Amino acid sequence: MNSSPVHAEVCSLRQLLREIRVTAMEGERPQQPRLESPAELDRTRRVVHHAPFL
Repeated sequence: MNSSPVHAEVCSLRQLLREIRVTAMEGERPQQPRLESPAELDRTRRVVHHAPFL
């Protein structure tokens, strides 16, 4: 099992994507979207950039 920080980040992103898909399929819109800090957004961009298989 790969336990690198990037692997953990990818797993959390995949979980988030699953939750988004489920929410969309249920036709529910989140009342208050969670705002991410610029650091979080930058980290997410970097991870996605290095993980095109997502």
